[in-house]
Amino acid sequence: MSARQSNGYLLTTDTEVYRCLGAPMVVAALFVANTETSTTRQVTILHVPADETPDDVFSISHNVNVNAKGSLQIDQPIIIHTGEAIYARGSVANKLVVTLYLVPYSEFFNGRL
Repeated sequence: MSARQSNGYLLTTDTEVYRCLGAPMVVAALFVANTETSTTRQVTILHVPADETPDDVFSISHNVNVNAKGSLQIDQPIIIHTGEAIYARGSVANKLVVTLYLVPYSEFFNGRL
């Protein structure tokens, strides 16, 4: 499988973490780490359809607590088609890090269905 990784710090506004520009992809795993040493922070993850703007109606997770020095893992596959995007929003800037592990749709489901 040819996996790709995308990561970066979250801002307090909706931040585009990944946009599918070609063939469909699968987010095989999504991790959010809290770099704070003593404060719990919240994260919202959105799966935004093509030609839409980020909105809480597209939430995968909404205001989920991530403990200090802790992490959140979502390992339910998320299929992303051309033009769709994953956005994230943290409760404070530059304290939460998101990492996506992406796999081409054709490889992820090869032999699984």
